[in-house]
Amino acid sequence: MSNPSRSLKIAYIAAGAAGSYCGGCTRDLALVRELIRRGHDVKAIPLYSPMKPDDGDGVEFTPLFFGGISLYLQQESALFRMVPNFMKRLLDSPSLINKLASSSASTDPAKLGPLTLSMLSGTNGKQRDEILRLVEFMKKHGTPDIVNITNSLLSGIAPFLKEELGCKIVCNNIGEDNFLEQMGAPYINEARKIIRQNAKSIDLFISTAKSYGRKMTEFLGVAPARMRFIRPGVNISNFASGAIPQRHPFTVGYLSSINPRKGLDLLVNAVAQLVNDRGRQVFIKVAGKIQDRAYFSHVMDLVKGKRIENRFEYLGELNNEQKADFYKKISLFALPSRAEEALGMSAIEAQASGVPVVLPFTGVFPEMLETTRGGLLFEMDSSEHLAARIDELMDNPEGFEVLSMSASKNAEKYYSLSSMGTETEEAFLSLIS
Repeated sequence: MSNPSRSLKIAYIAAGAAGSYCGGCTRDLALVRELIRRGHDVKAIPLYSPMKPDDGDGVEFTPLFFGGISLYLQQESALFRMVPNFMKRLLDSPSLINKLASSSASTDPAKLGPLTLSMLSGTNGKQRDEILRLVEFMKKHGTPDIVNITNSLLSGIAPFLKEELGCKIVCNNIGEDNFLEQMGAPYINEARKIIRQNAKSIDLFISTAKSYGRKMTEFLGVAPARMRFIRPGVNISNFASGAIPQRHPFTVGYLSSINPRKGLDLLVNAVAQLVNDRGRQVFIKVAGKIQDRAYFSHVMDLVKGKRIENRFEYLGELNNEQKADFYKKISLFALPSRAEEALGMSAIEAQASGVPVVLPFTGVFPEMLETTRGGLLFEMDSSEHLAARIDELMDNPEGFEVLSMSASKNAEKYYSLSSMGTETEEAFLSLIS
């Protein structure tokens, strides 16, 4: 166990995923557990919707704040904002929130512009009462040394927290710029303006890659000295097997949310090319939450139209134990995202399992593979190049084995939970020394 120069009282504020398995949430709660293991007093404060319980073993959760249903009603109804707090809390039932959040529209950036601007406006927004409730809760339970918020979309709470509590505030950057870009005009410019103002109350930002940190420094309008680079980490022991992945039958795995930006259709087209045009024996295993049912229907029509139904398997959402088993049953992992990914947790997990990866030349992936040497890059949005990369690894068992060993070795070295915990602890302590 770490022996820090002092034990910190940390409030870790994270947006829940409504009972779904979310890479960012998994990373957040793994980090909370690691900081607790190192002797710090950490409370996880869920916003919007609950965290997934089995991601949070050993973590003390506070009550839910900014519950998604009451949040929406406060935005839409001035009358509801006058309702007593105890009545608003009745709508924060985890089962009710999780059920309603199953709608893809609940997280569609294009439909959340006004609510996003209101949240970013903090005490000047329509959710002012919730911010006051959060601050009173923190005061009642002891002012923290550090408040960590998981992304700058939550930065609306930072100015009032700083004013009322005087604590240090840290903000992670995990792809919120992608969310804002999807909101479109007129919201994106106003949102960025407010975020830049909120950033003045934040002491330190943490990015997941050096390249992404440089991008977010410009996006937030902050000095480079206020941006720190810390790689995300996974619990290596949950994934490492020490075995080279099976190659027969050659199976490509996909594990991520299912929506157009994640590019599952590209993988289907790539595998169809290999099967129909090159006579390859390739199979696909797919896992993840269906966020866009119309898109998933399109993907399934594509599977049928390409005549690869007997080569495609959808496994649904997987918990942590099922994920570890998933990686043992695939030969190669692909995440053909059309978005500039800022985390890529499933790609890290796959490499920790010794599974080579094929990833688009965008977001954090080039930097990730430069570090791990655990896979190949392909041209974003090109099913033809993705097919060529898969074909290349099918024809090169020696190269495949080298990638597998490099993936496992370097994921453990650079993307472990222990490394993330050490660097985060050092960052937090540097703010109060």
